[in-house]
Amino acid sequence: MKKHVFLTFIQLLLIVIVSTNGYAFVDNSKFGKLSIGGTFGLNMADLSIDEFDSTPEIGFSLGGFANVPIMDKISFQPEFHITMRNTSLEIKENVYYTQFGVNYLDEYKAEIDIEVIYLEVPLLGRLDIPVQDKINCFGIAGPYFSIKISESLDGKASQTIINTDTNTTEFNGTMNFEVDSVETFEWGFIIGGGVTYDKFSAQLRYNLGLSDITDDEDNKYGIFSIHFSYLF
Repeated sequence: MKKHVFLTFIQLLLIVIVSTNGYAFVDNSKFGKLSIGGTFGLNMADLSIDEFDSTPEIGFSLGGFANVPIMDKISFQPEFHITMRNTSLEIKENVYYTQFGVNYLDEYKAEIDIEVIYLEVPLLGRLDIPVQDKINCFGIAGPYFSIKISESLDGKASQTIINTDTNTTEFNGTMNFEVDSVETFEWGFIIGGGVTYDKFSAQLRYNLGLSDITDDEDNKYGIFSIHFSYLF
């Protein structure tokens, strides 16, 4: 199944590259010509996982894009990014109990740090709205597909047992534990918008993850990001 998905991903990427390069040789002056650019972004990747509190941490992306006009003010914008997504997960549980007439508080905490680097390929539609000379507002929307390049997963658990009668700590220990590997492929939908000035642009976007990143949990990405681009 994974091999089939991987081959489909590569075929889709090749189709985008070939069709975009072919378009560059077509005189489409009625709607404009193909343009390419580079982009840098910062992101905050959140994960929706039952029982865990998710804390997004700053990640980054670096890549490029092509803009292919297809109608007046409407264009197709394929992109590629090397993107790092960082998220911390935490679960806490406090249990009060009595043993041999003594009252105790058992505090348990588990933390998971997730850092994944992806090759991300958004395939976006774009609508430009001219504001004044050299200034445009625009909106984007479309699917994205990601393939994992590398991952760093760290899990740590701690337990503290407190005698609440005397307010003394009777046990305090930590341990590391293994975390399930992240799925190789992830995909979803992007929506966003921004503003351009001459060859520069800035935009905000949201990635709505539609696939789980592990095979045994309901866990999908939700990513806010800001991107800065330059047209070559």
